[in-house]
Amino acid sequence: MIANIDTVVVVDIPPYHTATTENTGGGYNEKTLVNPQNLVILCNILNEHREETYNPATNSFYPEEDGCPTMGFKRSLIALCLIFFCLTETGSAVVIVSGVIPADTTWTSTDTILVTGSVTVADSVRLTIQAGAIILFANNTGLFVEGELMADGEKTSRIHFTTSADTSGGSPVAGSWYGLNFPQYSTGILYYCNLRYPVTGITVSRTSCSFHDCVIENFQAQGYKIDGYQILPLMPVVIAGGVVHQVEGSLLGTGTGIFVYQSVDVSISDCMVSGCDVGLDFLGQGTYAPQYQVSGCEIRDHATRGIYSHSGG
Repeated sequence: MIANIDTVVVVDIPPYHTATTENTGGGYNEKTLVNPQNLVILCNILNEHREETYNPATNSFYPEEDGCPTMGFKRSLIALCLIFFCLTETGSAVVIVSGVIPADTTWTSTDTILVTGSVTVADSVRLTIQAGAIILFANNTGLFVEGELMADGEKTSRIHFTTSADTSGGSPVAGSWYGLNFPQYSTGILYYCNLRYPVTGITVSRTSCSFHDCVIENFQAQGYKIDGYQILPLMPVVIAGGVVHQVEGSLLGTGTGIFVYQSVDVSISDCMVSGCDVGLDFLGQGTYAPQYQVSGCEIRDHATRGIYSHSGG
C-alpha cells in the first residue's frame, strides 16, 4: 500500500463539484470526482470494467470497441457509484484522466490522479507533476511521453506512481500497469518519484533523460530499460541516487534492475539495486555498445548476477 495514502488524499481541501475538462470526441478526458474515502471502490470497479467508457450525457457506460450504449446491472452500478462520488461534498478531488494531453498541463498534489486509459503527452507539450502528487493507474494503462515530463518531487514530499489496486484494502500485482515511457525525441526529468508494481518502471528509447533519487520496486520485467538501438552519437542518460529493488517475497530474485542496450552513455551513481535476478545488465551488439559509469552504488542480493556486461554479436 502507498505509505499514508489515506492521510494524503483525505485532507481538508475544498470539495470539487464539476468536471474540470471533458472531451467525448476521443481526446484527453479529465473529470473531477470527490470523496476519496471511496477511492478503493472506484479503483476496483475501474480495474474490472476498464473497457467501458462513461457517457456524461446519459449517465451510462458503453464499450469502447463499438460505442453502443448498454445498461446492464454492472454498468448501472458503476454509473450510480460515479454519480454518488460527484454529489459527495467532502474530501479532496479524484481526477480521472485518459487519452492525449494536447497542451501544457500540471498535475498538483491537491488531487489524486486516476488514469483509466493510457495517457500520452503530445509532442512539444509539457506535463508537470508537483511534489506530493499521487497517480494511480488502472490495469493495462501507462504514461507515454512524446513531449516533456517534469516530475518535481521533493525529499519530504515524493511523487507516487502505482497501480490503482495499491490502496488500503487493495491487492496490487506486479505488471498491472505499463510504467513511464519515453520514446525518441521526448525528454524527462524526474526527482524523488516512487514507482510500484509496473511491468517496467521507466522505459527510455533512443532519447536522453535524467532520474534523481527515484525508487522503483516490485516490477515484473525491469526497473529501468534504457534502449539505444542503433543510434549515434550515444544518448546520455543519468540515474542519480534512489533504489531499484524487489521487496515482495514472490518477486525476489526476478527481473532486471537496470537494463542498458546498445548506444547509451549512462551514468549510474549513489543508488542501491537489490533483490533481482540481474542487477545491472549492459548489452551491446556489434559496433553499438553502451558506455557506462557506475559509482557509489550498492549492488547486492541478486539471484544470477550483480553486474553483467556482454555482447549479442
